[in-house]
Amino acid sequence: MVYGNMIAEPVMGGKIAQPSSLEPVSRTYQYRKVMKPMLERKRRARINRCLDELKELMVSALQNEGENVSKLEKADILELTVRHLHKLRRQQRLAVNPVIDADRFRAGFTHAANEVSRCLASTSGVDIKLGTKLMTHLGHRLNDLDKVSPLSVQCEQNLQSPPISPFSSSSSSASAADLQSYQMPLTPQSFRSGSGNPNSPSPNPSECSSTGSESQQSLLKIQESVWRPCWFVRGTASGRKMFNVTPQHGTDSRSVSNFELKAINAIDNRKICRGFKSLFLEYCSNSTIHGIKYFGCKRRTLYEKIWWIVVFLLSVYGCGRLIQNIYRKWDQTPVIVSFNEKSTPVWQIPFPAVTICPETKMKLQYLNFTASYHMLLNDTDDEAMDEDSFNRLRAVAQVCDAHVLQGIPLNQTYDSACVDYLRNMSVSLDEMLMYCKWRNDMDFCNNIFTETLTEEGLCFTFNGIAADDMLRKEELHKDYAYTTENRSSVQWTLENGYREDAAIDTYPLRVLGAGARAGLNILLRLYEYDLDYLCRGPVVGFKVLLHTSSEYPQVSKQYFRVPLQQEVIISVKPQMITTSDGLRDYAPHRRQCYFNHERRLKYFQVYTQQNCELECITNYTLRSCGCVKFSMPRDDRTEVCGASKIECYNEAEDELLSQEVKYSVDKSYDFRAKCDCLPACTSVQYDAEISQADFNWKNLFMAYKSPMDEFPGVQLSRLTIYFKEAQFITSKRSELYGVTDFLANCGGLLGLFMGVSLLSLAEIIYFCSIRPFVILRGTTRSKQAPAQVQPMAPSLYVFDMDKPKEAFLRRGSKSPTLTKQDEGKEVEKPKDC
Repeated sequence: MVYGNMIAEPVMGGKIAQPSSLEPVSRTYQYRKVMKPMLERKRRARINRCLDELKELMVSALQNEGENVSKLEKADILELTVRHLHKLRRQQRLAVNPVIDADRFRAGFTHAANEVSRCLASTSGVDIKLGTKLMTHLGHRLNDLDKVSPLSVQCEQNLQSPPISPFSSSSSSASAADLQSYQMPLTPQSFRSGSGNPNSPSPNPSECSSTGSESQQSLLKIQESVWRPCWFVRGTASGRKMFNVTPQHGTDSRSVSNFELKAINAIDNRKICRGFKSLFLEYCSNSTIHGIKYFGCKRRTLYEKIWWIVVFLLSVYGCGRLIQNIYRKWDQTPVIVSFNEKSTPVWQIPFPAVTICPETKMKLQYLNFTASYHMLLNDTDDEAMDEDSFNRLRAVAQVCDAHVLQGIPLNQTYDSACVDYLRNMSVSLDEMLMYCKWRNDMDFCNNIFTETLTEEGLCFTFNGIAADDMLRKEELHKDYAYTTENRSSVQWTLENGYREDAAIDTYPLRVLGAGARAGLNILLRLYEYDLDYLCRGPVVGFKVLLHTSSEYPQVSKQYFRVPLQQEVIISVKPQMITTSDGLRDYAPHRRQCYFNHERRLKYFQVYTQQNCELECITNYTLRSCGCVKFSMPRDDRTEVCGASKIECYNEAEDELLSQEVKYSVDKSYDFRAKCDCLPACTSVQYDAEISQADFNWKNLFMAYKSPMDEFPGVQLSRLTIYFKEAQFITSKRSELYGVTDFLANCGGLLGLFMGVSLLSLAEIIYFCSIRPFVILRGTTRSKQAPAQVQPMAPSLYVFDMDKPKEAFLRRGSKSPTLTKQDEGKEVEKPKDC
């Protein structure tokens, strides 16, 4: 009996009071203090024991899968157990299915019969009667499982005994009753009974047949007393199916899924729709796409299935819309222009080509344009102006301001001699360029400058490539040359730049650094008596254009002006755009540029946007006016416009520029859009910073005490061009959104919405193509199984254990048992029996 604590009395007089009585504890107190801790310890011990057993089971199970989980905590054991059970559930190894269990049991039973038959076949000297009885017993048991017609046994007879048996026996006879009542164990006497020749041929089943004891004796006349492999033959309503119980090499004893059985049976019964339904349910149960497994789950109600279908369709719709946006971005804006990773030194690009055009278009000794203009304006008699002067005036009119001679009849549609007049009347190179200094070395200007024909008349170009490298001379006319440069540029191309083995002085020329000492210095000269203020206006001097060496100059579009008596300093900062090799496979309009081999121009070998636009203007002017301006490239069949066509080709140029805005919606009428002049994939532009100051050259002459009488009426200007910095940052076209990025984004969206991967798509292809083919092929092979199994043996003996009589039939007969009509007939005895 358990007592509680004794309540002590207060201490009086230094003595401890004795307890007055012992009170019993309550049941609640006893349970809380004694029973509950004891039960808790037992419960914990039971839990720990179960966890230990579960740990041993999980360790052995997971070690079979190749995992080492010997040291686990309790939480790990429970987590691994739950995960393992989920895995078994996904593999449908936990669900109770009588059909599948029966199929598995039947397959296991057949596999065991295969093992018994293989063991009997591989054991030397096994008695045939014992093997026959054993396999017959196994056949009856399998018939009891199937509840179909009884099994028959077909025993294979080889023409020659295998070498594994050292003994041979003569033919032995037995009745059907002996076969049923045979219980003698396997003994050596059964091997050695009788005598016989093992090499004697076996009887032909088609020729040996008898009734009663003769048929039974001939049935058991086997040349070798070793066990022969057998086949179980099951009788069905539609025919006989044969199962080889002898183990084949590489036999697969796995069970067939329920969906596959349903699909095979539906195809056998010619119910294609039901077969595809079973195939779809099999896909739903095995698919890795999220949500699909609930479509065919029988444990889900109709409302649950509808809910999952709606959720799945919404996921597909949302994923498809986002993928559509990604595709639009990938298709429309796949290229980004960004700064290159490294800076580029200026010696890797050519020094800019410099084209200089004087504002004075003719020398006074050849034509006084102002006097000739007033003669025409005042309606003076034409005889006062000779024909040659009038032709000179009409030629100069094409390089003067267009409004000057507007409204004055010039009566000239075509002018093939225009260029010759302009070349003869214009200021020559030696007169205009007084001295030149390149990279701080003095040189004659005619050594580094060449003549170039532009819309401004005759100009002079420094560092432009030769006509043989720029123009297609076979397409051009032979009347006059557009440029006189003949230095080849085989060591440089616009796309690839200079070759690694190119020399420093290779053409086109380049500088080695920045600053005025490494650049170009030119002293320009005109004479005051040649100046004309009517043709080009009140500003006299020079026009300067900086452009790429492979680009034909168009001075009127972008130029710098160098006035007389002024010094102009131009510091150049190049802008270069390259294209990565990853964009070469893109269409030109997707990357918005052309490589040189992708766009062929009619008159130019090198593709640049400016060359393409010049050719486009030429073609449109020819279509509008029937001729082209003298500076435009043309072939032998194209005429040069005369002075009367000045207004026509100027309006054609303006109209071509306006078409881009006018037909911005419908591009079919836009001639400029048809020209398709995209930028070149590798292009160089030269941005300039200009500073200007007075050029007091007269004071300089006076300081040197040089006489000025040598150059009467001379007007000088000085021009300096150099690179501002020794290095510059290039831009680069590269992939903004490549194929890899597109696939990665699509895969991320598919995985986020539906858990789809490439293997999921492979599953869909598999279940739509390979899986139906395999099922159809298996169905066809199962129907043709008897014809495939029978040729494996030279001869077959067929038994039906439920028939009162046995028949000895030839291999390939239609029925392996005797029918009722055959029971009363006497079968002819074979010749060898």
